[in-house]
Amino acid sequence: MNTASAVLRQEDLIAWTQLKPLAPGTWLAQGVDPQFRVACRMPAGWYRIRFALACDFQTRVEIFADTGAGLDVAECIERMNLRGHVTRDFVVNIPRPVFGFRFDPVDTPGQFRLGDLCIQPVSRAFVLRKALWSATRKGTLLQTLSHNLRLLACGRLGQVKRVLLENLSGPNVLAPPPNDAAQAYAAWRRRRQLTATDHAQMRQTIAALRKTPLISFLMLAARASPDDLRHTLSSLREQLYPHWEVCVGVPPSEVAGTRRVLAGHAESHITVIGVREGDWNALLDLAAGDFIALADPGDRLAEHALFTMALRISHAETPDMIYSDEDFATAGGTEPFFKPDWSPEYLLSFPYTGRLAFYRTVLVRELGGFREELGAAQEYDLVLRASAAAQKIVHVADVLYHGSPKRERGARPAASLAGALGSLRDHVRATGRPASIEPGPKPGLHRVRFAIGRPRVSIIIPTAYRKRPADDETFLARCLESIRSKSTYTNYHITVLDNNGVPSDLASVLSRQGIRRESYALPFNWAAAMNQGAALVDGEHLLILDDDTEVITPDWIECLLEYSQQPEIGVVGARLHFPDERLQHSGVTVLDGVPGHPFYRGAPEDTGYFYSSTVPRNWSAVTGACLMTRAAVFRAVGGFDENFGVNFNDIDYCLRVARTGRRIVCTPFARLYHHETATKAAFLPGELEAFRKRWRDHWREDPCYNPNLSKRFHDFRVEV
Repeated sequence: MNTASAVLRQEDLIAWTQLKPLAPGTWLAQGVDPQFRVACRMPAGWYRIRFALACDFQTRVEIFADTGAGLDVAECIERMNLRGHVTRDFVVNIPRPVFGFRFDPVDTPGQFRLGDLCIQPVSRAFVLRKALWSATRKGTLLQTLSHNLRLLACGRLGQVKRVLLENLSGPNVLAPPPNDAAQAYAAWRRRRQLTATDHAQMRQTIAALRKTPLISFLMLAARASPDDLRHTLSSLREQLYPHWEVCVGVPPSEVAGTRRVLAGHAESHITVIGVREGDWNALLDLAAGDFIALADPGDRLAEHALFTMALRISHAETPDMIYSDEDFATAGGTEPFFKPDWSPEYLLSFPYTGRLAFYRTVLVRELGGFREELGAAQEYDLVLRASAAAQKIVHVADVLYHGSPKRERGARPAASLAGALGSLRDHVRATGRPASIEPGPKPGLHRVRFAIGRPRVSIIIPTAYRKRPADDETFLARCLESIRSKSTYTNYHITVLDNNGVPSDLASVLSRQGIRRESYALPFNWAAAMNQGAALVDGEHLLILDDDTEVITPDWIECLLEYSQQPEIGVVGARLHFPDERLQHSGVTVLDGVPGHPFYRGAPEDTGYFYSSTVPRNWSAVTGACLMTRAAVFRAVGGFDENFGVNFNDIDYCLRVARTGRRIVCTPFARLYHHETATKAAFLPGELEAFRKRWRDHWREDPCYNPNLSKRFHDFRVEV
């Protein structure tokens, strides 16, 4: 075992599995997962990693550091695609002591050369010099220094470090370091504790507001304990914004006792009346506020909650609905829910808007108030009907509501599926599409099934006829067989785009099955090839598909069509799995101009952040490995941008569609296997830089993510 002062070199590596030496520096990979390993004992901190690798096939390199959790996927510190000869020299910060490294040179059987490998700890001074030198070479040194001086003047040292490190050549897919979610959220809350100065400034702002809406809280308190009532009302009494009232409903026999319990708790703001159990309408009739909000005994509002919501109402066109982030007390601590901006498809399966939510009182009354027959589903029903009728919906990205342990995680599940069906039908009525509702994949979730017609679907598959390493069959042959044998939708036609290198046995299969073949121009440009294919087909919907995919769910085309047919939706993607069932794709985030897969390589049973990989949800983009879009939308935005010849063309397309006002959706009910990188070429120089230049400012805050979550890692961790 190497000591902390050691430098690891190529000769220290042990050929662990699926590797055969052929000559000095030359190896034969004998499977799809060859590994070098080395045990060591090195400190936490910065490391410089250098290596050169050459092969004549498309492959992937991965480097892992064992920081105590083993050499698994969560410990990946570098992941890159390559073909030909590549030299890498980068620095990476490893936050814990290292007990070993694993180097996976290729992911395809074949011969390769490895040279000049070196892993060594380096000082912070070395990292700083490297960052400044990199900025000098890029011609951005003066801009970087000027920006950092402004940040230093504001006391934002952490951001100075981040700006400098952006100039470093580092991992292109960096696995997140270990994360203590509870500790991170506790730190987040500490940083946002209000001071006396904050209070004074907020009171001055309130005095200057041009709108001071009255907020009416409705609270059904049957069987609530006196302590729970006092707990909630004390949080209202502590609000900096003074324009609120509470309408409390209890059984008629408990009115007098409840009034005695609440004596001294801002009586002028509180009205207690006797109501039937579940009768929100009696409280709505009593409300005098411009907006109503629902609250439960035992829950608390953040002290700046009403100030923050009123400020958003005052500074914008009056919304019909406004909701915030929230957290929940659990046995293990406190769990936050940082929500996306308005996500209609998410709401249809999971009532994610939850609390704190304001609804314009006039709108609620115009909608007929609450539907008491739905029981516990009344709140979800109100969200659905109000959002369908709303002209403006606002999300406040701040935790303004603290749920007690008695509240369920997230918003309450709808208790009556039959009753909720009517609400869901109302919600989708504008699409003109009839819908049915089914129980979702988890208790409390729904699945809305939109009826579809039989539009023609043109499936476009680019291929180089690469063979699978396991059985010498082409990826394309397996893909086509899975479509033919499993798909229940039949009104489709397949066009294969190739480089004229079709094997003779496969050519006869394509001809016999009526599959159209067209050749793309060389050198290969994925975006140009897809545009060429789209110009040749006549389907109402285009289905772009990688040839290294295989169908899992027979109704995958129907599931995609459910969303692609809706005028408000421009692109829909599928849930993709690696062959070992781990998750490869369920939507794409774009953070600070960099695309990422939030739940990449997650366990198949993982539901994602508040069911984000389990139910249909809006995202900024989906991968082009399986992407459906209406042909009319494709033509309207000009198809794929051919400046992105290999990577980011699919993400760029989605963002351009989103800018037209159409939504992007990923449905987990269309599932396929994806042998990722088996046929995709390596990054071309400048592609990521060009993508970031185009989108970094326009998509700095991903509306389908949350600004309180990390921009460095796409895994929904709290930013610390």
